[in-house]
Amino acid sequence: MGSKWWVSVCVLWSACGNSAGGAKEAREDEDALTGIVVAQAEQLQDMDSTFAELKRTLELIDDREHFMKDQVRIKEPGKVMRRRLVYNMHLLNGLVAQCRRKMTDLEGRSARSTNASPSDIARLEARRKELDACSERLADLRGQMLAMGMDRSQLEQALTDAQLEVAEQEAMVEALQGDLDRVWYTVGNDKDLREMGVISQAGLLGRLVGRRALNRGSDQRSFTMSDKHRLRRIALDARRANLLTEHPDDSYRFVTDGDRLRALEIRDPDAFWRFSRYLVLEVK
Repeated sequence: MGSKWWVSVCVLWSACGNSAGGAKEAREDEDALTGIVVAQAEQLQDMDSTFAELKRTLELIDDREHFMKDQVRIKEPGKVMRRRLVYNMHLLNGLVAQCRRKMTDLEGRSARSTNASPSDIARLEARRKELDACSERLADLRGQMLAMGMDRSQLEQALTDAQLEVAEQEAMVEALQGDLDRVWYTVGNDKDLREMGVISQAGLLGRLVGRRALNRGSDQRSFTMSDKHRLRRIALDARRANLLTEHPDDSYRFVTDGDRLRALEIRDPDAFWRFSRYLVLEVK
């Protein structure tokens, strides 16, 4: 018991005799802790910013990819469009490489970080899977362009970092405009449209009168996306066709060949898409 009392006295004396030094050390410890917290917050903010950049870049890649897919469906694109397709492939190659570098950087920072959360690791893995899937789709797109007679070495080139900075800004502006002009359409018979979940029976009254309703929650993958100013003709081969979405009668016409409908021709795009950016065309 005597030894315990002596230790307590020593501790008390030390605390009283060094109160000024202890306060200074406490302030230094507090400042150091604050610095660590601030550094960690800045690191997290920086990682969030990089994740946001990745998301924007992947969205831009998706936009350019859809534009190119629309164009390669045309059997014989003109010389100007061919040059534009090659340029966009250079842009996509550069953007994919840029995303890879950002992901490698994020992985390194995440590995070095003492406070990397499981959600950050999951986010990074999700973005990597998106980019891998995108790379596979671009490889398929290159194959289609090679089948059109384009040069392989050209399609594998990428814009330099300096070129990419300018091209990325231009593509973002074009993508914003493209959002305003983007439309979706689908064509099928009654069974096809039901199986795709595009239409459904409209309750008891609908079943009695044969009326269908469009499903608001339709999967967008059931539709083909296009630009309203470029989509002027949709090929058909049917006896009859009904537009299940609302479009002014004088904005389109059906092209016929004998007793068959061969195409839907959009005569006035602005008027045709005024009420709906979706077209559901039922054929019989």
